[in-house]
Amino acid sequence: MKSCRRALGALMAAVMLMNVAGCASDNPFSSRVGEDGSIVVGSQDYYSNEIIAEIIAQSLEREGVDVARDMRIGQREAYLPDVESGAIDVMPEYTGNLVRYWDEAAPLGTAEEVYEELRAAAPPGIGIGPQAEAADEDVYVMPEEKAAQQGIESLEDLAAPGKTRGRAWRLGGPYELSTRDYGPEGLRRVYGVDAEFSPLEDAGGPLTVKALRDGTVDMARMSSSSPAIEENHLRILSDPRHLLPPSHVVPLLSDRVDPQARAIIARVMSRLGRDDLVALNKASVAEQKSAATIAHEWLDGAIP
Repeated sequence: MKSCRRALGALMAAVMLMNVAGCASDNPFSSRVGEDGSIVVGSQDYYSNEIIAEIIAQSLEREGVDVARDMRIGQREAYLPDVESGAIDVMPEYTGNLVRYWDEAAPLGTAEEVYEELRAAAPPGIGIGPQAEAADEDVYVMPEEKAAQQGIESLEDLAAPGKTRGRAWRLGGPYELSTRDYGPEGLRRVYGVDAEFSPLEDAGGPLTVKALRDGTVDMARMSSSSPAIEENHLRILSDPRHLLPPSHVVPLLSDRVDPQARAIIARVMSRLGRDDLVALNKASVAEQKSAATIAHEWLDGAIP
């Protein structure tokens, strides 16, 4: 997107308007990218994050704030330098995963404790807005029927006498989970749970669900905001010892975001709940609506 903006800046105004529509993923609510005085709202290359960014952008526009969009940029390595430099003014993020990105040694505890750690870890020039109730967290899930049969409600239960039946639990998830501190090693360290890891490269998608349903794996890592959890009757195993980091939605803000815009964004965060995020993601995954349409409907009260 950054190269797209540079190219557009060299074109005539009429051509620029035509090309910006393509850069904004055919977004009918998009402003001209790079317009002087506009607040630039960015998003990760992740559909759920783009929806949140669109909600913020449209909320600002409804209050008369001039907005430019830089959506689907990539992952943290790609967009955080632009946030730190001020090229992007507003970026939705997630507390626990981001604080560990900035400070690998940051302690993890409750959602409020992690939020305070994030504020302390943020580089100069990056403001941390209020966190939402909505969270997009890594969680461990198990088929509801299997969990009920074995009396498993939490990660602690996995280490209870007689639960393993003489073998390790079979854990599925994306390849990188094998090296994460909350992966197999973390389960053993924090809960005394022995887990054999099997990579599932669709990150909580249909392959993961199939592996859970047919018993290829006993449990798997998924996102807490995935509609597939409810749709496939999966149980989220509680994490009383805080192995997995709380990751609530939180906006990163540059110094150019004035008090009026900050107040608008804070209202969005106060409204965005856990159930909202699941409903927004369902509209994208199941109904195949665009991020702009989903944001517009949510702001008008049509979702959920």
